[in-house]
Amino acid sequence: MKKYVCGYVTLILALAIPSFAQLVAGSPEDALFRQISGAATPDEKISLGQQFEQQFGDAPPAVMASVFTIMMSSYEQMRDYRQALAYGEKIVQRDPENVNAYMSMCRFLSVNLKEDLSKAIEYGERAVSLAGEMKDKEAPPNYTAEQWDTYTSQTETYARSILTYARTVQP
Repeated sequence: MKKYVCGYVTLILALAIPSFAQLVAGSPEDALFRQISGAATPDEKISLGQQFEQQFGDAPPAVMASVFTIMMSSYEQMRDYRQALAYGEKIVQRDPENVNAYMSMCRFLSVNLKEDLSKAIEYGERAVSLAGEMKDKEAPPNYTAEQWDTYTSQTETYARSILTYARTVQP
């Protein structure tokens, strides 16, 4: 279980880092996003995240996915699993090609809402599929070919690992 929690923290960081690149430095969106990221408590992150959603809900999908991921994690920390699930679903709706979102949802449902294991497996299978598709894509400008190969291989391995876990969980 510790392995999955550590992986989830890494996943949150992986989602958040690209968001900084999509925000204009010093803009109101950037300032509020940085406040969310630096907030000390889950309540504070949620409040700031809701403010971000209201003010900048039309931000790029990767930015909104990062905000929603932080909110999902915050609700999860507070053990408000239904609210966490709602934000996880917003991530997938807003950014349906986001492999990290599907991995996150698979892990979340497998750990916290075991009555939704079939949905967890569905998310996990989609994550594995997307991870496989990533390997065939050209490296983004911020990656060397070698870095991209490593990233996509690790992403696919992690997606398969989460899916395997979801398949072994007993309701």
